[in-house]
Amino acid sequence: MTENWFSPEKRNLLLAERYFSGSHHYFFEVKEAKNRSKYIIIDQRKKLENEFIGTKMRIFENEMLEFQRILNKLINFSLNDTSVTETDHNYHNNQIESNLSPNNLIFLEEKYFSSSHYYFFEVKQSKNGTKYIVIDQRKKLENEFISTKIRIFKDEMLEFQRVMNKLMAFTLNDNFIPSKISDINKDNQNQQIQLDSDLSPRFFDKIITTNNWKQFEEYAYYLLKLLGIETVYNFTGERQAGKADGFFKIGNLAVIYDCTLDFQNIENSKSEQINNYCNKLKQGSIELSGRTTEEFYNHHKQVWIITRGTTRQIKLVNLIEVKEVAINDIMYLYQERLTSNMNNQSLEIKLRNI
Repeated sequence: MTENWFSPEKRNLLLAERYFSGSHHYFFEVKEAKNRSKYIIIDQRKKLENEFIGTKMRIFENEMLEFQRILNKLINFSLNDTSVTETDHNYHNNQIESNLSPNNLIFLEEKYFSSSHYYFFEVKQSKNGTKYIVIDQRKKLENEFISTKIRIFKDEMLEFQRVMNKLMAFTLNDNFIPSKISDINKDNQNQQIQLDSDLSPRFFDKIITTNNWKQFEEYAYYLLKLLGIETVYNFTGERQAGKADGFFKIGNLAVIYDCTLDFQNIENSKSEQINNYCNKLKQGSIELSGRTTEEFYNHHKQVWIITRGTTRQIKLVNLIEVKEVAINDIMYLYQERLTSNMNNQSLEIKLRNI
């Protein structure tokens, strides 16, 4: 449960995950440094003959959001075979012209520097034509750079992404985010969450009792604005099949949402709309009103169906998460933000993992 890390002192283990692919064994840990800050250890091991060769990478709190943004971008590119554009992706013409083998071609690269490390990310192609990601973490010691590299193959990417998102949410929020926040302070899906009446706007009582779909949509929009999301739009008005009720963007998260009072059999009743919303998000931009356009090409994308039911994941469409989100859970998050020191970064993580 502890580890010697560049010193005789032990580091407390707070959370651990592991999984095995056809190529690697992965061991993930969240540990606490002497100054109480947290960091993630990625331990990637590969069996060669009768022994395991391992590579460890440590990611600190101030590096995590940018690491996550770039990782999600590269995984989305690798799994969706997105066409490479001159502006977004860096082809190395000198490599192509010299007729190097396919696994030397770089399809996409990103880099960033923190106070502790230099990071270099690349999407490459193996000899069988599939893409893989190389993460190169470098640290300067005296006059030389020490490099740590891990390679993530196509069959590992989604699980690697899931575990990293979970560990970063835990680390940055200082607590574990349940898969269903609606399990908190509720005995069942129809019970009203216990909110401090002095802190609750008057429309909170109406939002859980109204049978007017237009009112429900309007109040959901007000609630999202109350959370402190600055970039939020509502499309309430005439009822139109396939049209979303709103859109919001915060940090690296972009969400199209739809409100409904009928939360039975959402997978079938909302199937066509969900596909439409996913296609809009996949385009990376949305026209809102007049000449207003919001772009989110490299954002983490989700579709929310806001109901009075239970928060759950419905399905995954081209790496876009489709969720049923309980209105009670958003109300609970509103109260939590009022009564805690939650900043915009923490709010983004909470919304992403609701």
